[in-house]
Order: sequence, then C-alpha cells, then structure tokens
Amino acid sequence: MDCESVIHTIATSVLKATGKNPTEIPPLYNSIDVDALADLFGPQSTDSHHFPSDTVNFQYEGCDVTVFADGEVVVKGPE
Repeated sequence: MDCESVIHTIATSVLKATGKNPTEIPPLYNSIDVDALADLFGPQSTDSHHFPSDTVNFQYEGCDVTVFADGEVVVKGPE
C-alpha cells in the first residue's frame, strides 16, 4: 500500500467515524506530518528505512488513529 492510499484510508475512516463531511474537518497535515507518513509508507527503496513492526498512533478529529507498517489503518471514533 502506498502513502496516498494510507492517507486516503485515514481520511475516509475518520469521516465515517465522525459522520462529518470532508469540508468540516481540517487537513490531515494539521495533525500529523504527512511527509513522515510518506517516508514510512511510500515505495520502498534500497536506501530507505522501513521497519515492518512499526506503528504510528495519533489523534485526528477526536479519533484515535493507528497505522500499521503493512498499511492497515484502524480508527476508533470519538466517544
């Protein structure tokens, strides 16, 4: 899975969990460094450092977001 897919999955999952429209939430880059996500989940190259056991956890629009190294995204909605 590439970085764009991960970012799209995060955004759509958060929209679904919050029931909001895309225009009602701030850009993802306000909550996390999307360049860092690109480094972790972008196409692998021989000189990049990808760690298969890593996860990234952060808050976005009141949701707990976890992104796994394989590109899986888990979003727990606001309570």
